[in-house]
Amino acid sequence: MLPGGHMADYRFLFKETFMKMRHIALALALGAASSAAMASNCPGLMAKIDAILVTNPDLPPTLLEEVTTLRADGQKQHEKGDHDKSVETLNQALFLLGDS
Repeated sequence: MLPGGHMADYRFLFKETFMKMRHIALALALGAASSAAMASNCPGLMAKIDAILVTNPDLPPTLLEEVTTLRADGQKQHEKGDHDKSVETLNQALFLLGDS
């Protein structure tokens, strides 16, 4: 038992619990912030792909088809909320366009 009797025990437990809850809240806030950051990347990547495609890049038709498919898949993933996968897919399309 801690000095001060039972009351000191409760204060110690309250402080320990409060610190754990604070760490959990911080982790949740950081997770939410990173998801929001990833979500904002997707539209920029899609716009970058669109800007390159507008210039009619000199690509083989099969490669151009793959890029447009990846671009569409990335948009669908973004709309479903799978932003990590969307960023990965859109970056693949940019790589095929020579913009890595």
